[in-house]
Amino acid sequence: MNHIFNFLFEQYSGYPLIDIVLEITAVMFGFASVWYSKKNNILVFPTGLISTSVFVYLLFKWQLIGDMMINGYYFVMSLYGWYIWTRKIDSEHVTPISKTTKNEQLLAGIIFIVSLVFVFIIYQIFDMWNGWVAYVDTLTTGLFFVGMWLMAKRKIENWI
Repeated sequence: MNHIFNFLFEQYSGYPLIDIVLEITAVMFGFASVWYSKKNNILVFPTGLISTSVFVYLLFKWQLIGDMMINGYYFVMSLYGWYIWTRKIDSEHVTPISKTTKNEQLLAGIIFIVSLVFVFIIYQIFDMWNGWVAYVDTLTTGLFFVGMWLMAKRKIENWI
């Protein structure tokens, strides 16, 4: 049992207490945001804004540039999504959940490719191609940029 505990928490032994508290806070608000997203509840956005803003700070501090950019983008897209989700299409109904159109699928592909190129350039500028993690980070950044855009647009495919 001690091996499992050490595996899960040993990395925090050198962290300042404030960073641990901030990370726990960000994770809890992140879980709440996903829960509210599942429930189609607009609280997905304020909880997401808290989580992402804390993570931007922590990830910048830890020099995890790709993940920091994802969270910065999530912050901006949460503001955009909050606006879209409260926008009424008529006097009673808000923007409905829908499937992506062909144009939106094309735009999602463009967002993916542009974000890959952008993260690649950032990694080149900061000379951070130091292992396989950088490649995984680049790929996941592209995927997550598209997923958040789809969620903000109320597209069912964001869950993919």
